[in-house]
Amino acid sequence: MQLTEFRSRHPEGADRLAEKLDELLLDLQIYQENVRLLHWNRQLRPFFELSPKLNLLDRATHDNTYKVAEHMLSMGYTPSPTEHGMGLMLSRVTPMNTSPTDVNQSLEDLIDSCAELLETVHDVWQLAHELQEPHTLEFMTKMSAQLRYAMFVFGNTRLALNN
Repeated sequence: MQLTEFRSRHPEGADRLAEKLDELLLDLQIYQENVRLLHWNRQLRPFFELSPKLNLLDRATHDNTYKVAEHMLSMGYTPSPTEHGMGLMLSRVTPMNTSPTDVNQSLEDLIDSCAELLETVHDVWQLAHELQEPHTLEFMTKMSAQLRYAMFVFGNTRLALNN
């Protein structure tokens, strides 16, 4: 079933799913900002060891942000515009310090951001499962795997830096 068909057959469920996807989109935007704060901070050591990993994560997050918006549009919904200040209050993901200096704390903050974003992905997955919407289920499953991998990579990076 196409997403537009899903909306016509399950209008209330589609509205709830679009609302959850909108929350996810906001969380992804805050998360991506956190990744970029680390990625472009050249004072943070070891910059050259972290940069390739952060670049991959930034690209994946950008792609996922685009896909969530596209997913909403294909359902016939428009993502909500948010003011940056208002978005921070509504987001589950905690914004990081704007000028991180401690690599261990920064990696810990990034892992926490992944975990917070993973909670939102799980909420969307649960609703899609309840509504039996296969496109969203597949997408959230992939995004969940990417976030768990990111947590693993940055946890191992933090451990390696401490040894």
